Amino acid sequence: MQSALGRYLAFNLQLGQRWIELRSLLIERSAKAAPSHAGNTAAEAGVARVSDSLLVIDAFFRDLGTEVGLAPDRVLFTIDGFRYPPAAAAGAGTYFDQMRRAFRSKAETLGYNVIDLDPAFFARHGQTGERFEYPTDGHWNGSGHEVAFEAVMASQLIKTLGR
Repeated sequence: MQSALGRYLAFNLQLGQRWIELRSLLIERSAKAAPSHAGNTAAEAGVARVSDSLLVIDAFFRDLGTEVGLAPDRVLFTIDGFRYPPAAAAGAGTYFDQMRRAFRSKAETLGYNVIDLDPAFFARHGQTGERFEYPTDGHWNGSGHEVAFEAVMASQLIKTLGR
C-alpha cells in the first residue's frame, strides 16, 4: 500500500475483514427481504394490475390467430423466467410469477406449444454456474440465447416439423 492511512486502516483496524463481514451481512439481509423487482418489473401484484394484465393476455390470444394466420399447434412460445432457483424462490407470488403462470396456462389451454425456460436455465446453471444475462442489464447474453435455442430445438414442434 502506498498510503499510511490505508495501511493503518487495513492492518490496525482490520478494515478489510470488517468490510467483508459487513458486505456478507447486507447481502444476507437483502436476500431475506421481499424483492422489489422480479423479472425486470415491479414485484408488486396489486389487484388492479393483475386484473388488467389478465385482460391483456385474453386480448392477445383472442387476436393472435387472426394476426398470425397459424393454427395454435404451429406456434411455439418460450417463456423467460427467473433463471436461477434462488431468484425463483424469492420471486414466488410476485407479479412476474403470476403473469408467467397465467400466460402459460392460457396458451396451453388453447393448444399452443409452450416452453418454460426456467427448468433449462436451472439445470445449466446447476452444472456450470454461469450467468445468462449481461452484467449491466437483464438481456440474455450468448449463454442465455444458447439455452433458449437448445430448448426450442428439442421441442415437440420442431421434431414434428422435421418429419
